[in-house]
Amino acid sequence: MKPAAIPGLISGIEPGSPAEAAGIEAGDQLIEIDGQVPRDAVDVQFYGAGELVTVQLRKANGLMDVIEFEKDYDADLGLQFESATWDGIQLCNNNCFFCFLKGLPRGMRKSLYIKDDDYRLSFLHGNFVTLTNLTQDDWARLEEQRLSPLNVSVHASELGLRRKMLSNRTAPDVLEQLRRLGELGIQAHTQIVLCPGVNDGEHLDRSLADLAALHPIVQTISVVPVGASPKLEEWSLRKDGIEVATASPEYAAAVVQSVTAVQKASRKAFGRSVAQCSDEFYIRANIRVPGRIAYDGCPSTRTASVWSASFWMTGTALEASCAATRSTWKAVRLSSPRARWQHPFSPPSPRSSLR
Repeated sequence: MKPAAIPGLISGIEPGSPAEAAGIEAGDQLIEIDGQVPRDAVDVQFYGAGELVTVQLRKANGLMDVIEFEKDYDADLGLQFESATWDGIQLCNNNCFFCFLKGLPRGMRKSLYIKDDDYRLSFLHGNFVTLTNLTQDDWARLEEQRLSPLNVSVHASELGLRRKMLSNRTAPDVLEQLRRLGELGIQAHTQIVLCPGVNDGEHLDRSLADLAALHPIVQTISVVPVGASPKLEEWSLRKDGIEVATASPEYAAAVVQSVTAVQKASRKAFGRSVAQCSDEFYIRANIRVPGRIAYDGCPSTRTASVWSASFWMTGTALEASCAATRSTWKAVRLSSPRARWQHPFSPPSPRSSLR
């Protein structure tokens, strides 16, 4: 685990929140919430969800204080913490040849190099996890708190191939794990990082079919290209003997075709597309980004797999968080007859909205 933070240390208060109204301040420390000693921010949400909530604090001056809140059910107290996990971050026990961390240059901020694989961060922030490091205590907590949805990196549904990709001989069967999550009432957004020559072709078709068969436990299947940076390409070839390559236009078109077939079958069976291609595949294949129906209302927006489509649907809603997609939008403008406005964040007219 990554080293722990000070348990319950409050770093900020949400303006206009119940916590602000109660006089709680940054520097105070949360000791108990509804009679429970919280382990992390997940516990704060879980035990603080009721209409009547009692919290015990150690004020910055060392004095103890007890505050009772009366609020709407599931309304947030407004407490902010420097770290969401106070006992450290669960780290990844895999060694994927395509891990994007291996492709990062030196000299960036330290937090970017943390190889996290923590289901709590998946629930709170949308981080993708492999589920390979879950303990019995973790499963017990998932059963108690029903942390849903989780974002799960699958990559391949075949156990042997997935173990090879993760470089983890003891990785459990992810399909069995997803079924177990479903039994607990937990849904998942899944991801397949597509590595040419490894988990594509028949392997991709099988993974798509296996995951789609688990709907509605599996809410979405996002197929994304491997992030092939020069450093990652060199590392993977030298250390693992595997060539990490970017998708050619022909390759991207074949991927789109596979995913489109699953979308059509899923819409017929479930009334939803379920599977989605990353923007890059459409752009590389010079295929128009599909309409609204292909994205089921963009539930995978936070996985960054459908940002271009979400701009079609929401106009400027993602401008603040997606400023880095200007170059992507330039490519979309050039290849899509519907993209007739000039500024990448200018919304389309109602008549040009995708159906």
